[in-house]
Amino acid sequence: MKKLFIVLLGSFLFLSCSNGLEDKAKNQLKKTMKELLKNPDSATLSNVKSILNNDSLCIIHFNCKAQNGFGGFTSSKYEYVFIKSDVDGETSYNEMVIDLDDEESIIEKSNDLLDEVNKKTGNDKRKKNAQELEKDSINHIYFTASFHSIFKGRKVEANEGEEIKL
Repeated sequence: MKKLFIVLLGSFLFLSCSNGLEDKAKNQLKKTMKELLKNPDSATLSNVKSILNNDSLCIIHFNCKAQNGFGGFTSSKYEYVFIKSDVDGETSYNEMVIDLDDEESIIEKSNDLLDEVNKKTGNDKRKKNAQELEKDSINHIYFTASFHSIFKGRKVEANEGEEIKL
């Protein structure tokens, strides 16, 4: 009974941390899209789905329909990557928006790179158990997302507070 309580408590704490980052990511996503769009008042976000969410990385897929510069409406599928980093006691956040109509998702890029590394190093995925594979994959996705967000994304202030409507 005591072990069950500890497992349930650990699961609750993990989910609490994850939901906190997901909430910050979704709020920052709305702020970012308002900044990027030509006419943010015309925008609608739909099919918003959290693809990966833990205490340091949140990846969200969504569709955005908005008015373009010519007055017509366009719709695209996007991936929003929100990364939390803790370095020397300082917490910072990076973000990146990927147009999935033009570019591979971070998870696809990570899996392609991990497969290439495994081929070159002779690592055989079949020799690892499911937990090791999942841990390797999530760590690699975080590394890939961090790397790409440095060059294609930006650092953001993820402030608590006002709820952004879009």
